Amino acid sequence: MIPVVRVPSKTHFEFMAWCLDAGAGGIMVPHLETVEEMKAVIAACRFPPAGHRSFPPFTFLPGVTDTTPEGETIFSLANKHTAIIPQIESRLGVQNLKDIMSLEDVSAVMIGHVDLRLDMGLSGFTGNEPEYVAANQAIVEASKECNAPLMGAALGPEAIKARIDEGYRIMLNCFDLHTLAYGMIKTLGEARVTAEEHMQSIHSEQPKL
Repeated sequence: MIPVVRVPSKTHFEFMAWCLDAGAGGIMVPHLETVEEMKAVIAACRFPPAGHRSFPPFTFLPGVTDTTPEGETIFSLANKHTAIIPQIESRLGVQNLKDIMSLEDVSAVMIGHVDLRLDMGLSGFTGNEPEYVAANQAIVEASKECNAPLMGAALGPEAIKARIDEGYRIMLNCFDLHTLAYGMIKTLGEARVTAEEHMQSIHSEQPKL
């Protein structure tokens, strides 16, 4: 598995560098809306001359982490293989999506459907409102035209099928909060049932006076 870290905001450039220096294979950046914002993020995540990411001395171990194929350096390889994934979550972001996707350094695009709907004055995870349907169509068309992978939440079998039909190729199938919460609920529920059944069996086996 390759860790991808969602940074706090599109202007937290130091967080982007820290996450990459710590070993993340890529970053996800929320609420990207313009090409100018995207270019600033790219510059923060790429070593010169492609950007201005600083040399990370604490991750540079001669003979260990600096081994590269002939003709490459750790910096050129990092620039080629570090994923940068903007999150598009507003009408302005959708409006500029094609130009954002056209940038070479954009690895994929995450569509934040709930925030997009909120930006439209809508509620819920999905719907068939004309503006939302039109935005989804524009997103899919831009992805095909730019050959840029789409990423989105797909919770459950039906959502997964729908996302595949829409052209999504990277899917978020669970969240850490949901996994922890529902996992704990399930485990504690099973423990309660086991304990209650066992206590009942103990009481039923005790001799009656």
